[in-house]
Amino acid sequence: MTPTDIKRIRKNADASVSEFAAMLGLSGENAADTVRKLENGAKAASGPLVVVLRQIEKESDPLLRTHEWTSENLKAARTKLGWRQDELAAALGFTRQHIGLLENGVKPLMPATILAVKYLLLNQRRTQQIA
Repeated sequence: MTPTDIKRIRKNADASVSEFAAMLGLSGENAADTVRKLENGAKAASGPLVVVLRQIEKESDPLLRTHEWTSENLKAARTKLGWRQDELAAALGFTRQHIGLLENGVKPLMPATILAVKYLLLNQRRTQQIA
């Protein structure tokens, strides 16, 4: 995926640099800078980030396109996956109790967690399309 592709995807999503960073599961003071680096080629997109970028380009699912993820988004994503808290916890390397704390807003959602959940949603969709 080229820097031009990344910029085109962001523009087509009608998202600012900051909003696009949130869509990708990036947060913090350097999130927008990361997007700028991806768009100017100073940083290469790889792994799950590329999968999420490609899907955002053609996605209509609000859980994947949303700019701001909340604890409610996490619960909705888990429900959409058809998983219990312990199943999502196992997939993410967390405990069931930690997922409960995230879903209740007690613990903050970290960018890597958001990206991983988006990746799980995309992977499930791909698996269902193949079956």
